[in-house]
Amino acid sequence: MSQNAPALPGTVRGSGPDRPQSPAWSALADRAIERLRAHHQRLATRREAPACDDTFVPGAGAGRAARRAKGLRPDATPTAPQAVLAQLSRSPARRHLPPDVWDAIVAQGGDPFATAEDGRARPQVEVPLAELLLALRLAATFSSTTELARHLAPGALTVLTGLDWPDRALLEPVLEHAILPDAWNATSRAAKIDGSGPWLRVFTDTARDDVLREALGARTPLLFALASDTKLPTAFSGALDQHLTLAPITPDLLLTLLAATHSATGRIDAAAVRAALPSAAALARLTPEHCLIAARAPTARAVAERLAGFAGAVAPTPAPTATPVRDLETLAQRAPAHMTAWRIVRDLVAWRDGTVAWTELTRSLLLHGAPGTGKTMLARMMGAGAGVRVISSSFAAWQSAGHLGHMLAAMRRTFQDARTAAPCILFIDEIDAAGSRDDTASQNRSYQTQVINGFLEEVDRIAREPGVILVGACNDPNRLDPAILRPGRFDVKIEVPRPDRAFLEGMLVDALRGTLTPAELGGLARDAVGQTPADLDAAIRAARADARHLGLPLDADLLRHHLGATTIPPASLRRIALHEAGHAIAAHHLDPGSIRRIQVSGRAGEVDRTPPRADMLLRDLQAEIVVLLAGRAAEDVILGAASNGAGGSAGSDLARASALAAAIEHRYGLGHDGLLWTEAPLPGLSAPPDLRARLRKRLDTAARQARTLIRQHQGAVEALAARLEDERELAGEDLHAFFRSTETDATSAAAEAQPLRR
Repeated sequence: MSQNAPALPGTVRGSGPDRPQSPAWSALADRAIERLRAHHQRLATRREAPACDDTFVPGAGAGRAARRAKGLRPDATPTAPQAVLAQLSRSPARRHLPPDVWDAIVAQGGDPFATAEDGRARPQVEVPLAELLLALRLAATFSSTTELARHLAPGALTVLTGLDWPDRALLEPVLEHAILPDAWNATSRAAKIDGSGPWLRVFTDTARDDVLREALGARTPLLFALASDTKLPTAFSGALDQHLTLAPITPDLLLTLLAATHSATGRIDAAAVRAALPSAAALARLTPEHCLIAARAPTARAVAERLAGFAGAVAPTPAPTATPVRDLETLAQRAPAHMTAWRIVRDLVAWRDGTVAWTELTRSLLLHGAPGTGKTMLARMMGAGAGVRVISSSFAAWQSAGHLGHMLAAMRRTFQDARTAAPCILFIDEIDAAGSRDDTASQNRSYQTQVINGFLEEVDRIAREPGVILVGACNDPNRLDPAILRPGRFDVKIEVPRPDRAFLEGMLVDALRGTLTPAELGGLARDAVGQTPADLDAAIRAARADARHLGLPLDADLLRHHLGATTIPPASLRRIALHEAGHAIAAHHLDPGSIRRIQVSGRAGEVDRTPPRADMLLRDLQAEIVVLLAGRAAEDVILGAASNGAGGSAGSDLARASALAAAIEHRYGLGHDGLLWTEAPLPGLSAPPDLRARLRKRLDTAARQARTLIRQHQGAVEALAARLEDERELAGEDLHAFFRSTETDATSAAAEAQPLRR
């Protein structure tokens, strides 16, 4: 034995300067291992004894009983090898074999830590793996002898959950021979209980009321080891203060198990085994059967590697998101897009049940709206609602396949996958990436034409084959080729707008029910107005991560911080509210009944209106420009200066007003050049000076009209802005009531002013 050999990473349970801290349950686990070994050693000795040997040895039984009463095993006298191993256990990194032998074992793929000097790598007494695994999980569950004693006190009543049926079948013998104190017995039958020692009564079901009543009438401690679908009688409600769940299989527990099953020394190369084991989360996905199969491997490290293979093959259960998928039928009552999706889902289910013909179904849906509004989530909800697969792809995914031929091949594979999976939902994202064949400015027009033609061919083909509902999503349907939009390819086209306050509150309730009060959830929904479902989901996840890492409870203030509500300057919020109120008041007077909802947040605002009519006259187009410029006008009139909030992106107020003014001039035939139509893009500084002058004059005129309108209704603008600052959203009857009140105030003011005019 080489005492001076260099120390190498070894295995240990226990504490010390050269080892990690042992789990709290280690002492109970070590005792369980030794007791199970002693039990199976006695069983083996009885099997080997001559069947006819009935020799009576005076005092033998009394000696065993005395040793048992003192907590000693029948073979408790330590031998010299046991003493050596105990010493090694206190210095686990020491080599106990000559260097050449140690190195030879390593070269052969063995574990020298686990190999005894006689060459054995397994314990002399082997315990059935299922029993040993259950014993260790029970040791980790009870954690210590002190805690175990609480569950064994007279009158104690404990419920243990998390055991499957095979474990419950082994529970009584493992408790008696490994976990319970010496001299204790475990049984499920009252007839066995006598005065020979303390007893634990074990129940694996609660079917018979008479048996339960009889057990409860005695002071014997009771343990209910129940299946997940077994319930205690209602009389037990609120009476259980000792409810345990069987400890999971963790890396520490497996290291302890392998040191007992795959070592003749009680040691294994713990560093190597721990490195090979899957994570605790991955182990939690495995069953005890996985562990028992893996434990048939020859070395502890091979067991760990086999477990890692099992963990990789068992898919993780998706973690609950911050905003679980809400029931589509419930959402259908809140938004037109969700109602349309719900009807399509119901029709698909009816077709699958044979009650509706495929030709009667709406078979395609185009969802459009700003990024993050939940278009992809809605498609997934449709699949979940119908109980069918969702096949997903996008133009970007197809284009990543390579050149045109590869791109078209990837597209065809997606459609073929959908046909194979029917009935299913085929979801194509980013459809506006296809563009339009009418875009003559495109430098890749030939490529784009072939891509769109290939897409149309696949859409037409799948429309003729029953079983596939086509759902597309895009941000801007105006960028799509008109042929893609026609009925038969996309039957229904509907916008998915930013969610309203009620929708956001529903998401918060789903994610945080039981964590925050209804009042707090309502306040957070107010602060979240203007954000998309993706924004809200990200804020909830970030708040949970902060709470987890800081060791703090998740509260409303933390969520409000991640929603950005704590950093909104009041002056900015007021300017945004006045801006949106200016749009709304102008739209109310120039296009009555067109406003559906007004929202403001610390970052932006929005006035949601009905789509414009198709038969707009020149005065209607000019009024629309006034509405677009009325937000900037409200800032100018009330605050004394306008901000950059009206401009910026191609979707901004100024961009849309300029585009509309340009369309009047060179697309609608309503401008200075009469019926001339040109395909020129939106004019900029490169446009002819006379055209720029006409556009500037039209926009300046509209801006003056907007400022005049705001001055005439400044009281209404400021009142609406104040409501928006406070509530962040106005819609439905609340919005209509506000406009009715402003009309009443305006009528009263006119009546009061009439005598002055005379």
